[in-house]
Amino acid sequence: MIYYLSKEGREQIGSEIVRKKTPQAYHHVMRNWFYIFASQPQQWQNEMKVGGKVIADAIFKKGGKWHLLEVDNQNAMSANKVKIAKYKALYESGAFQNHKDYGYFPTLLWVTRSEARQKKLLELCKDIPCNAFCLEDII
Repeated sequence: MIYYLSKEGREQIGSEIVRKKTPQAYHHVMRNWFYIFASQPQQWQNEMKVGGKVIADAIFKKGGKWHLLEVDNQNAMSANKVKIAKYKALYESGAFQNHKDYGYFPTLLWVTRSEARQKKLLELCKDIPCNAFCLEDII
């Protein structure tokens, strides 16, 4: 998939379609890198609404267990806090743990660009099943 082409790039491949640069492009690339890092799970869905409360960047099944993925590219940490609060409320509701098809809360996984942000995300998620990865650890 092509996310962005400069004028020179379009000329080089003979494309007339203009794809503007967007901050979401790198977000998608980070998510794709995690998909490769996770060994390309067959059950993988992007941008999924979870529990009617929050939209995960991806949800996937690996090793017989479901996982939720969030990509922290350029998010304000305050936006991450809001999202984590939604996951925590979902965890505390027991919706997954009491569901016949789950019986557990999926592990929330983060991929971020710095060790400082990784530590902060782990601290904010300490009350729910969670792990965080630095981008350099997965590529």
